[in-house]
Amino acid sequence: MTAPQAVLFDLDGTLTDTVALIAEHIARVLDSPERPVTTQAVYPFIGQPLAAAFEHLAGVKADEPRYEELADDYRAGARRAIEERGPSLVLPGVVETLDWLRERGTKVGVVTAKNNSQARHLLDYTDLTPLIDIIVGTDDVARGKPAPDPALLGAKRLGVAPGECVYVGDAATDVQMALAANMECWAVTTGASPAEELHTAGAAVVVDRLDHLIPRWSTT
Repeated sequence: MTAPQAVLFDLDGTLTDTVALIAEHIARVLDSPERPVTTQAVYPFIGQPLAAAFEHLAGVKADEPRYEELADDYRAGARRAIEERGPSLVLPGVVETLDWLRERGTKVGVVTAKNNSQARHLLDYTDLTPLIDIIVGTDDVARGKPAPDPALLGAKRLGVAPGECVYVGDAATDVQMALAANMECWAVTTGASPAEELHTAGAAVVVDRLDHLIPRWSTT
């Protein structure tokens, strides 16, 4: 097949090597003697809105006063780590893939479970911002992943019908969102989910690094 009209990408674990960083800092702020939270326990919640991880792992709901205090602590720690590591966080093959798509006139967007400002911060510090046309964060929609809302908004902002977009992610929630939005979903195993889980969720294609998608988009 040829390059699609638009490709929407997840961010953490798809474009950037930030899954472990996220897990480390969520565990840091939630862990307590009364209710221990390990880094490993956080991984299943990567790719979901932060509120889901906080509630399931520590029983802290988004409407509680201490939620924002803990969330701000997490975000500050993650921001510092991102600023320290910068472009080294970009996963192999990402720049090549984004360049290839843009050279062919494909519109490129990021649809993420991060807040929009957090996503912009990460893209700025990894030097990926010039390669991205639009960003949709979880605070841009009423319902985050796995609901279709973020993907649908991404397509709308790019001016492309959902069925003319491909969504690329690294987690089962990415696949669920894409399919609910009537988009084909391709996946990479550079995040928190193994290939079997991604296939089971319904990903049409699963590869081990992003630029391995290019031959599948190239005209044969």
